[in-house]
Amino acid sequence: RSLAKFAGCHIYSDSNDVVYANDNYVTIHASESGVKTIRFKQKSDIYEVYENNYYGKNVDEITFDMTFGQTKTFRIDK
Repeated sequence: RSLAKFAGCHIYSDSNDVVYANDNYVTIHASESGVKTIRFKQKSDIYEVYENNYYGKNVDEITFDMTFGQTKTFRIDK
């Protein structure tokens, strides 16, 4: 993560969780329980697909709780 940040790559999360991302979705799988923060490349509407719930509209960052082993997938509506 440090090398990627140094190289100018966007870092979605500073936690040690598993994160998969593309232009339309970000998935996070919790390696440990706790508060998670995801930062997006631009302000967007963020929708969690399994919960059918918006986590924010016109935001570039969201914060939420997760338990160990939990997975969330967010759709990025630009």
